[in-house]
Amino acid sequence: KDEEEGEDGLLVPEDYTGREELFVMLWNFVTDQGLCCSRYVLYDRTLFSRQEMDNIRFRLGKLNVMDAYFCCDDTSHVPRSPVATQCPGCVGCVACLGNNRFQCDLTAHEGFLLARFLTQLGVAE
Repeated sequence: KDEEEGEDGLLVPEDYTGREELFVMLWNFVTDQGLCCSRYVLYDRTLFSRQEMDNIRFRLGKLNVMDAYFCCDDTSHVPRSPVATQCPGCVGCVACLGNNRFQCDLTAHEGFLLARFLTQLGVAE
């Protein structure tokens, strides 16, 4: 990512916004992270853009910002999708939302845990 020097002399990536920085900075102080990573806060398109959601998800990790309560809901848990770059100004079409398809890299611990969680959830339901 391209970086520019901020007012305090720190290098900040150009596509990071103030809302995004504040969300990441205050993340460890949140007492109800499950609610914070739901369609009511993080995945609310009136509060965060798709780029901001993707950046927050990248910076905090998939498992930390996964909306476990509403993982089957199309309006929550917006996964990265290569189709989204072809849909400028999208407000949540099925192609950009990815229809809640999860990508799990099983060679990474985080991907393995995500796959295990989804498998256990499927068995329980």
